[in-house]
Amino acid sequence: TSASQIRQHLGPAGLRRRTIRLAEMGGFPMILPTRTHSLRVRLDDYLQRAGQRLAIAAEVNTTPQLIGLAASGVGATISYSSVVGDSSSADVRVLHIENPRLTRPVYLCTNPSTPKTMAVMSVMRLLVDTVKSLTTQGTWPTCMRD
Repeated sequence: TSASQIRQHLGPAGLRRRTIRLAEMGGFPMILPTRTHSLRVRLDDYLQRAGQRLAIAAEVNTTPQLIGLAASGVGATISYSSVVGDSSSADVRVLHIENPRLTRPVYLCTNPSTPKTMAVMSVMRLLVDTVKSLTTQGTWPTCMRD
């Protein structure tokens, strides 16, 4: 979201915050993916279980549009690690949602009928090693299961 949105909804002290609770986001005009998007499905599930609602200002499905609208001050958005880093730029303020912790599974899938060539196996190993490295470093905030 933009600095002006944070000031308006969380007060001047909100600009120093690094985290936010989902319950505090009810007053923000939200820019979210459409209801069929996997993030929105998961978010709607969290909101329904918590008995909370968000004020939807716009629905778009591309990350650049979500971030661009938030940066322009139209509203706030929620994204899975789409904004890299924990510091805020001049246009976008990043607050990590701490309660509830929003999660989603990510899978590496292959077609069992496709031959596992050396090239395919090498790319799969490289992908898994890269994800392990990024999660261990904290660059990609997630956990891995074998």
